[in-house]
Amino acid sequence: MNFKKLLMISLLAAMPAVTGCGSDDCKSVCEDRNDCSGVEKSDCDKTCEESDKMAEDMGCKDQYDDVWDCAGDEDVCKEDSTACAEEISKWVSCGLAYCTAHSTAAACTGS
Repeated sequence: MNFKKLLMISLLAAMPAVTGCGSDDCKSVCEDRNDCSGVEKSDCDKTCEESDKMAEDMGCKDQYDDVWDCAGDEDVCKEDSTACAEEISKWVSCGLAYCTAHSTAAACTGS
């Protein structure tokens, strides 16, 4: 699994229509999302633990935290493709820059 796919899984588990503070914010948003009708339930502990580690490994923890800070202020049951777009863009850019420079790193390959 590559970085982009892992990033998408992490964010999609927590917020609808997203093309992803740390674990506590991630878990809170994920658990709120699990309460929405018609969504596939996520294992929030596992998903957030993996996402936290990936962000830390890539040196993108600040950007990651900003995504979850923003997501905590959103209605996670409402489809909004613009929600937290700026924060997500910065996180994705950080991750892509890291993976461009470290293409074989575990955070980029899913190993």
